[in-house]
Amino acid sequence: MLVLSRRLNEKLLFPGLQTSIQIIGIKPGLVRLGIQAPDEVRVLREEVPDREAEWGLAPAEPGTPALDLVQINQMLNRRLEIARRGLNHARQLADSQPEDASVLLEKVNEDLSMLQRRLRLEVEKAGPWQQRRDEEMACVGAAHLPR
Repeated sequence: MLVLSRRLNEKLLFPGLQTSIQIIGIKPGLVRLGIQAPDEVRVLREEVPDREAEWGLAPAEPGTPALDLVQINQMLNRRLEIARRGLNHARQLADSQPEDASVLLEKVNEDLSMLQRRLRLEVEKAGPWQQRRDEEMACVGAAHLPR
């Protein structure tokens, strides 16, 4: 591991990746970083899971087994808890850092959209008979979620 010291507004450059990291703000116990990178460079916080990897949004191959209800329930509970935390954090940021709160709300919305797509894929994998039954039992609010 390389350890460097930087001052406010100084940058770290990764020329091979066309990426830079700038020190935006320093407070006791907190450093704000600005990261500029091309779209193909993934930047993830360690504590936030890689949503695309977790959701497995690639089209399912024929013969791929559908998740069982216990697995779907566990996934759903995990994702809803993360969304709940994001909403609570955005609420805390709303007055002091409205831009950060807005970005966080966009990420929560993206996460919920990914959840909806993943659940739709699982219903499709379950087959037409299961899909009809699920559509009959769908909650009213599901129709209002973004697709």
